[in-house]
Amino acid sequence: MPPPPHRATVPRVSTVVDAATTGFEWRASTPVEAPEILSASAERLRGSGTVDVSAPPIRLMIDGALADEAFAVGRIGEEAFRVTVGAEGAEVRGASPAGVFRGATVLRQLRDPEADTGRIPSGVWEGAPAYSWRGTMLDVARHFRPAADLRRIVDLLADHHLNVLHLHLTDDQGWRFDVPGYPRLAQVGARREATQLGHGDRSTVEPGVHEGHYSGDDLRDLVAYASRRFVTIVPEVELPGHIQAGLAAYPELGNLDAGEPVTSPWERFGVNPRTLAPTDASLAFGYAAIDALCDLFDSPWIGIGGDEVPVTEWAGSAAAAERMRELGLDDPHDVQPWFTRHFVEHVRSRGRIALAWDEVLEGDVPEGVEILAWRGGVAMREALSRGIPVIACPDLEVYLDYPQSESAEEPIRVGPPLTIERAYTLRVEEGASGGQANVWTEHLPTRERVDFAMFPRLCAIAERLWEGGEPPAFDDFARRLPTHLRRLDAAGVRYRPLDGPTPAQRRPGVPGKPLTIEGREAIVEGLVARLIERAQQRGK
Repeated sequence: MPPPPHRATVPRVSTVVDAATTGFEWRASTPVEAPEILSASAERLRGSGTVDVSAPPIRLMIDGALADEAFAVGRIGEEAFRVTVGAEGAEVRGASPAGVFRGATVLRQLRDPEADTGRIPSGVWEGAPAYSWRGTMLDVARHFRPAADLRRIVDLLADHHLNVLHLHLTDDQGWRFDVPGYPRLAQVGARREATQLGHGDRSTVEPGVHEGHYSGDDLRDLVAYASRRFVTIVPEVELPGHIQAGLAAYPELGNLDAGEPVTSPWERFGVNPRTLAPTDASLAFGYAAIDALCDLFDSPWIGIGGDEVPVTEWAGSAAAAERMRELGLDDPHDVQPWFTRHFVEHVRSRGRIALAWDEVLEGDVPEGVEILAWRGGVAMREALSRGIPVIACPDLEVYLDYPQSESAEEPIRVGPPLTIERAYTLRVEEGASGGQANVWTEHLPTRERVDFAMFPRLCAIAERLWEGGEPPAFDDFARRLPTHLRRLDAAGVRYRPLDGPTPAQRRPGVPGKPLTIEGREAIVEGLVARLIERAQQRGK
């Protein structure tokens, strides 16, 4: 029998329930008392009925002492909270407005998921997170998601105490935001005429327009919406690789003597050899894109990409070779660090921190960079050993496009199986800022497909990022999960059932490319070996 909601919080928080006392009757008319600074949390709790001022209230307040208590035990004090429930009402205290919001979220979880009212037993629920960065990356470049879908995802992240939505806004297949002075990015770079279906040798390219980009107002509204839910929107532009959508709009920025100019975003998926040419014009383009993101987003971090950047075009371009001589670069592998240094400097000039994938560790990493370590513990430790802040996103535990079991019924096999049990083994290296799940959308073309990939695995990852430390046994989370799935049902989430995809969620006939965990580990080990080799060469 699944536990009742008040004993099934996700993420798990400290719970002391006094079932012998009366408890609190939460009605649609229950008054919510809060100062204006806590209005976002109050809105989360108010019912639809006429307020009954004589009823036991829900009171919200800031209590700075909670931060000190949390900090003393190694937690993030700012988000600490305590929820106290009794017959006289419910009280939500937080170390800050963010802490009160986390507490209000827990209070919502204590009632029946299918009802806005009900009785909550007396008790105390309290907690504080282990990490300051608890996020999810959503790729909106491969498949565009409307702004309304992004707001919905913000709500779902907030429901799980996640506080970062990292938006992957550009890639070979699409460019999704406006850059002043470069109007063709939205006109050409945001539209493709066909898209790969399936994965591996048997995949095909199917005709059909896929397009979309966000206006400045769309993104500013999203930032404001997320801010009221204490979620930071972190934007990313891919530079200097994963750039075909940008080169389709402005082919003169590419290595024109190393291949035919591209005229449209890429219709295929994978690692694309196209890169920016090492020119002043390319730097100006990158600076303009970074400036646009700084103007639209208030995030302390601006993503500059940096992953999977082949040197093929730079090695085959006479113009690039001449430019390398001018710059004193000895090898095509030195070109990406040259770009990285300039883009990081520009991000820093705007008062922000550059966010980059762990491939940049293969060169000198300038000050002012935080690393997204997708190649596991070795990449995390390499960054930390060099004094570089790092965020954990190891693919074998958090890449949510990977299939959820070894069953042939799982749609479009990409990568090795990533079960919910494995997701719950996520471990963040000591000293890291936290971690995030990554939702790559090559094979997730609809909102329903994104739901299916994210949930319920993201619930497990959210708990690990909240609790930190060594992963505990899965049993207790598994015991609480069925109750939490009722919450997802009430929120309209089309998650994957625990016993496998429904017939409507399968995609029979769409080819995949199954890969074992051992096979993927071997691939990652090769990539890590390259990282270590180049890091050692850098140190000589």
